[in-house]
Parts: sequence; structure tokens; C-alpha cells
Amino acid sequence: SSGRGVAVVADAGTLARLLALPQWRGTEPILEEFVGSRAEYVLHAVVAEGRIIWHCAYRYWFAEEGRVKGRDAYLRLERAEVTPAHLAVFTHMLAAFDYTGPVNIDYRFRADGRLVLHEINPRLGSSLMLREHVADLADCLEALLIAALAAGVRP
Repeated sequence: SSGRGVAVVADAGTLARLLALPQWRGTEPILEEFVGSRAEYVLHAVVAEGRIIWHCAYRYWFAEEGRVKGRDAYLRLERAEVTPAHLAVFTHMLAAFDYTGPVNIDYRFRADGRLVLHEINPRLGSSLMLREHVADLADCLEALLIAALAAGVRP
């Protein structure tokens, strides 16, 4: 949640020192590839039976590579475009689960442009809750209601 419990580690010695700290002592680390980028993206979407029926994306800009996304860790947050090819990747993943509902997907790009998935959350994401994104949130909620009504859910 907001980068808590996450650290960038470059070698085994640093990892061992971190795991000796009280907050991590006795825990099993999850290691993830380091993607040196100053930008991280989040796709917010409404999905019906594996099909994305609404989406928007934002880009977080960081002052330096390797920053962990958390509250106030970024310089700015802006709207971002999602290419049809990347949207197809996300749709393919969600279709495999026949997923229905809200989702947010965090991702970055390697230096060669390849997509790196960091996290998928089956819920509304925090960047959608920001005051400056209230219009996107309203569109998202409208899409959720329309999908629910189309699926036969009645209030």
C-alpha cells in the first residue's frame, strides 16, 4: 500500500541488512525485477466478462529512477494514453480470468519499450480518487453501473 514495505535493493548484502530490520525480520521477501524508469503508469478499467468497457490511464513522474511509488513520492501525475497493443495485452490477461468489475494495473516500460507488469488490483485505484480526477471517477462509476444493469443486477 503506497510503497510501504517496498525497497530497491541492488545486492544480496543490502537485502540481508534490510531483512534484519524489525519491520522485515522473519518475512519472506518477494523479489521483483528493477525497471529503471522515471515513469510508472496505472490503467484504471471497468471490465465485463474479460472485456475492457471503459478505461483511463495516468503516468507518475519521479525525480529519479528507482523511486517506489507512494504518497508524495512523485513529482507529478498526468493523464496518459494507452496504445491499442498494450490495451490488447491487458484485455488478454483479464479475459483469461473472465474477470468482471473494476481493476487497476500498475506497469512500467523497460528501456527497449517492453511492458513490465507490476501489479493488478481488482478494485478502484487511489489515483482515481484524487480531486482532480473526479470526472474520470464519475465516468468509471457510470460504466460500472451500466455494466451491472446489463448483467441483470438490480438496485
